[in-house]
Amino acid sequence: MALLLLPMLAANSAFAANVTPTFAGAPIGWVTDRYQPPGFADAGYMHGADHVLQISIDPSTSAANRPVAFASTFYDTQGMKTALSGGPGDTVSASVWIPSSWMDVQNGIRRTDMWAVVNCPACGSDPHDYPIIGFTNEGGAGRFRVWDSIGGVWIDLGDAVITNDWNTLSITELLGGPPTFQYGVNGNSNAATLAGDPSDTGFSDLIMQAKNFGELGDLGTYQALWATQVPEPWSIATLFVGLSALACIAQTRRRGGKNDGGGAANDNEGMTAAA
Repeated sequence: MALLLLPMLAANSAFAANVTPTFAGAPIGWVTDRYQPPGFADAGYMHGADHVLQISIDPSTSAANRPVAFASTFYDTQGMKTALSGGPGDTVSASVWIPSSWMDVQNGIRRTDMWAVVNCPACGSDPHDYPIIGFTNEGGAGRFRVWDSIGGVWIDLGDAVITNDWNTLSITELLGGPPTFQYGVNGNSNAATLAGDPSDTGFSDLIMQAKNFGELGDLGTYQALWATQVPEPWSIATLFVGLSALACIAQTRRRGGKNDGGGAANDNEGMTAAA
C-alpha cells in the first residue's frame, strides 16, 4: 500500500506549479516589509533541511525600542519580501519548524507567517490582496490559521501541529471561476478555501514574517525557521517497508531451496510473499 503513494502524489502535484522562490542566499534579493527584523538570513543546514530561512525576533525591535515613526503595532510584524511570479493554478509552499515550547504561550508569544501578495487592481489605495497562512499561539494554544482578506479576520485551522518537526504549509490560487485560494497543511491540500477579491490577478511578491510582541528577555526572543525542501519521514518508512519485503522474499526462497532443491513450488512461495 505504501508504495502506491508515490504515483498518486506525483499525479496530484501535476495540477499546480510550485513557484516558491528559494531561500538560498537570503537576504540577497529580498527587501524589508514593514520593519526589518533583527535577523533574516539563509542559516544553512538545520533539522535535516538546507538553506533554512531564519527570522530572528528579540526586544531590540520591539515598539519600545523603535523610532517614534515606527512605534505603532503595524510595525510589530517584521520581515522581508521578494518578487514572485505566478497566478491561477500555481502554488507557494514552505515548511515551518515548530518547537514544542511554542505550543504553550507561557513560554512566549510566537507568530510567523507566509504571505502570497496578489495583484488586485480594484483594491483601493493598496492594490493588493494578501492570502496568508501561518502559526501563532497568541491568545490560546499553538495553531495554524489563515487570513480571510474579504472578511478581514483570521480563521483558525483544525489541522494538527507536529512539534519538533517541519510542518508544510501551502497557498494555491485555484484555476477557473472567480479568484479563490486554497490553503494546505501537512498534506491536507484543502485545509481551507477562501474567496479572493474579484479583481485579483497573479502573484507579485512573497513575504516571510514573524511578529515582535514586545516581551522582554528570553520570552521576547525567538527564531522562526522556514525551508522549501525538508526531509520526508514517510518516504524513509516506505523504503524500510520495501527493503523488509525484499528481505522476507529472499529468506523464503532460501528456506525453500534447503527443503527441496528450490523447484517450482519454492518459486510460487516467493511470489506469494511478495504479493
